[in-house]
Amino acid sequence: MKKIDTCLFLTSAKDLLVRPSTFPNDHPALNTPLVWHPGFEPLTNGYRIVYFRREFDVSTRACRCAVWVSAAQRFILYLDGKVVARGPSRSDSSRWYCREVVLPELGSGPHVLAATVFHIGRFAGKGQLGPEPFFLVANRKREIDEPDFQTGDQWRCMADASRRPIAKHDFGGRSVHYAVGAGEHIDGEKYPWGWRAAGFDDSSWDPAKIVCRSLFNTWGNMRNGMELLPEPIPPMEERPITVKRITGAEPRLRHGIEGWVAGETPLRIPPSTDTTFVLDAGELTNAYPRLWVSEGKGASIRLVSVEAPRRKDDFQKADRDRVEGMELYGHCDCLLPEGGAVREYETIWFRSFRYLVIKVSTAEQPLVLEKFEASFTGYPLHPKAEFVTRGVKSGSYRLMEEVGLRTQRLCSHETFFDCPHYEQAQFPGDARIQALFHYVVADDDRLARKAIADFAAARTASGLTLSHFPATSLQVIPTWSLHFVGMLYDFLRYRGDTDFLRLHLNRAREVLEWFERRVRRDGMLGPIEYAPFTDWVDGWKSGNAPQESAGGSAILTFLFAQACRWMSALEGACGYSGLVSRWNSLADSLVRAAAARCYHEKRGMVADTSEKNTFSVHAQVEAVLAGGLPDRSAGDALRRALQTPDVTQPATLYYFFHVTQALKRVGLREEVLSLFETWEKLLEGSGLTTWPERILTPRSDCHGWAVTPSIEFLQTVLGVEPADQAIGFDRIRLQPELGELDSASGSVPTPRGTVRVHINKKTNGNYTVELNTPVAAYIPSLRRTLEPGDHVIEILP
Repeated sequence: MKKIDTCLFLTSAKDLLVRPSTFPNDHPALNTPLVWHPGFEPLTNGYRIVYFRREFDVSTRACRCAVWVSAAQRFILYLDGKVVARGPSRSDSSRWYCREVVLPELGSGPHVLAATVFHIGRFAGKGQLGPEPFFLVANRKREIDEPDFQTGDQWRCMADASRRPIAKHDFGGRSVHYAVGAGEHIDGEKYPWGWRAAGFDDSSWDPAKIVCRSLFNTWGNMRNGMELLPEPIPPMEERPITVKRITGAEPRLRHGIEGWVAGETPLRIPPSTDTTFVLDAGELTNAYPRLWVSEGKGASIRLVSVEAPRRKDDFQKADRDRVEGMELYGHCDCLLPEGGAVREYETIWFRSFRYLVIKVSTAEQPLVLEKFEASFTGYPLHPKAEFVTRGVKSGSYRLMEEVGLRTQRLCSHETFFDCPHYEQAQFPGDARIQALFHYVVADDDRLARKAIADFAAARTASGLTLSHFPATSLQVIPTWSLHFVGMLYDFLRYRGDTDFLRLHLNRAREVLEWFERRVRRDGMLGPIEYAPFTDWVDGWKSGNAPQESAGGSAILTFLFAQACRWMSALEGACGYSGLVSRWNSLADSLVRAAAARCYHEKRGMVADTSEKNTFSVHAQVEAVLAGGLPDRSAGDALRRALQTPDVTQPATLYYFFHVTQALKRVGLREEVLSLFETWEKLLEGSGLTTWPERILTPRSDCHGWAVTPSIEFLQTVLGVEPADQAIGFDRIRLQPELGELDSASGSVPTPRGTVRVHINKKTNGNYTVELNTPVAAYIPSLRRTLEPGDHVIEILP
């Protein structure tokens, strides 16, 4: 259900803008009581898990119902014992979400709607916020004979006593803190087994306590400390995964473990036994592991979710396929079986792992592991682009495309993740690249819209955005605020919804004005405080761009100039033509100052600062992208920097994205293909199944900022990208580059329709191109624009 509200934009009263989707005042979600457990006082940082249930009967006529559901911090909703929804998606209290859930068809007879609601404060991970604890269910529209699901004291509830957090994860003698949140210690003897099924005796449970009669308030008070909004993204998908191999098992148990994992036979662990074995998913994954267990009184089962094996001597990662002789540490959970009938154990949040270490210790009673399952979870990212090649690199490109898709799937959830195993944090620098992947590969902007809204909500008093959001900690990275402006600019070019963009232009202006206040008299930026992160380069403190005591950073000045250009395009497209010249003039001034003070004539490159003592690829990249080098020398400077040993080179796959953009800007498209070798080499003998954070000694094996090849297969090899000054892909630029390939074909989805292209390399080196395009296509080598439709042309590479 959507309602369109309009509001006045403060900069220009003539413009009425579409607000994000909101609930009307009479919506059931705003007029249904919020409930919580009567014995739990609200604790922002406490560890609280509450079970809610409501039994109901359906008459002889089967029915289908829909409900609105929300909770703080999270809920898992069950119908007759089966999970039907999880949520709400991560956000902050000023935009707390409520999900519409269409329930499966209800047959006649008794049923139960139940929920696990958890508000676990500081144990929830750095990306999980939330208002005061509550649970809400509202009928979407109550029909005749439809059950009344709305929350109130007719719901029964119980405070969980079976779970407690494992704040530190200790394995192999090392104690590791994970920013993704605490592990779980689950005591089966204290769990109310059967509570999610109809007929359970809940007479000892408490009636739910109403903590807020309704969220709607005529005085504009934000009751329960939040504003409730409709969920902006679809539910996360869940699907089963399979175990590819078993390692480390005792010979006497190996056959039994294999049968157990295959779902054929239970695995019986004898009394007084300590045993450990490892399940290999074959690739990194995000999944909910589930164990069905019987007997085993006094036993313990420890699950360790491991990203990668590490060498014991230096704790560094080596071949991810090799487990023998390696150290395995990770996110820990501990299960204590009830000691009786078959019981199902599942964590309330997913785990990211390639290897799942299972360590069992039994007491006097044997333990039976009845069944094991794991369900992948992630944003429903479904590729629509196609990319097929023929030639010596075809196999390599196919593998890189597969690795890129897996990486992005693991880093796309309710927010964009920098990495799924360690932080699950959403940063603008990472999210900008991830959003491009979603646009060009999947023709999907829903998660990107949410990310932009998240960053806009992360404004600090200074005008900058927080470095990541949602977030329980405060960190400021000014360069990430500039890339938030870049996200808006990319959204303009690739998606084109200017109504949406207008909502966020004030935030972007505030970011640029913060930087503008730091421009020195000579036109360059002065000192940029906080952490102006650029790349994880050895010798750069915390990865921050080099600065002098008085500032003078070429990298930061040129990046700020780019952001001014982006802002100029946004102002013009969104109807604020009077502000276009302001940002263009500032950009021109910044570029002139940085070029004059930082260009080193003898070396033919831009120095990192006006002192001209150090040089980096980064300074050339930012100068090229800002237009700070003459066209005739820009390509030479960039190529020279990439080939000169004493010039600082990129350290992360993240920054290579910006290198590729600069190479394309100066016409060195074939060298973009050469950069793909950086990714190819990472797969050689490493066992990696996703793209890591860094090129050397990566902290994270899966980083969303590393998916450049998947984007450039479509934009450099096929050559399809938005034309200069395009809005919502309303015209394309076609400039393919096959390199060593003989041919390439594929399709690129856009909001205007799908662009299809087939390229063959002729014996003379030229390309024959078959093109079907829904929009006009500019061909740089021909200096010609083609009308929408079918074309066959010959072009120079």
